[in-house]
Amino acid sequence: MSSIFNKLIVKLGLLNKQRFIRFLAKIEYGNAVFIEKLQQQALAEDRQYLAAFLEKQAKEENKHGKMLSSLADGSDRITRTGTGRWVTILRGQENLVKKFITPFNKPKVVTWDSYTYPGERLTGVLENFDGMSYRFVSSRLLFYNRAAFDYSWEDRIAFMCVLEEEIASLYLELALLKDGDLSALASQMTRDEFGHANHLKDALSRFSPFPQDLLNKWRKRVKWAKWGLAIDAVSFLCKK
Repeated sequence: MSSIFNKLIVKLGLLNKQRFIRFLAKIEYGNAVFIEKLQQQALAEDRQYLAAFLEKQAKEENKHGKMLSSLADGSDRITRTGTGRWVTILRGQENLVKKFITPFNKPKVVTWDSYTYPGERLTGVLENFDGMSYRFVSSRLLFYNRAAFDYSWEDRIAFMCVLEEEIASLYLELALLKDGDLSALASQMTRDEFGHANHLKDALSRFSPFPQDLLNKWRKRVKWAKWGLAIDAVSFLCKK
């Protein structure tokens, strides 16, 4: 089932290859952001082993994002832009920046003195990124409309492991296509992602006496979330 589904996703994605590459790059950058935040929490809780592993994995995910982005056409290349974006910036009643915000975002309001307009205050609404997008139907199904950070360490490590296995299987399908640079890169990332999954399984065994139960729980959730992924794929293809 998983192999057939991944073949379908790859086939649909390659109908617009450049957008698909950008989408995969965003996933890798998002993973890096999420894992970096987990690494900071692990340090704060003095979980040194976990923090060291997460730091290494975050760097590899960020590297994957850069490599994928390098395959995009010049005007379509994307870069990682930090951990948030400005949804609005107001100068008095003048809206200097206005972007779409969904009910699943978690914005915060920030005010500061303007350098461009001395004596005036600017008000900005910042959407925080945790690396897991709530715009996707599949994400909302997977996490039951909760933030990924709302879960325990055991659940976080378990769903990260399952997702690494899934993305590795997807990259394997890309690698088998023999599509030049993209397939070569996918082959390398397949090895990396399966390696991440194995390390996460080891970490999970340190947190839970029943690691397999947790993995099975999240594998079931991923199966349901794939129905949402089908909706996301249609939305992806319909965008101009």
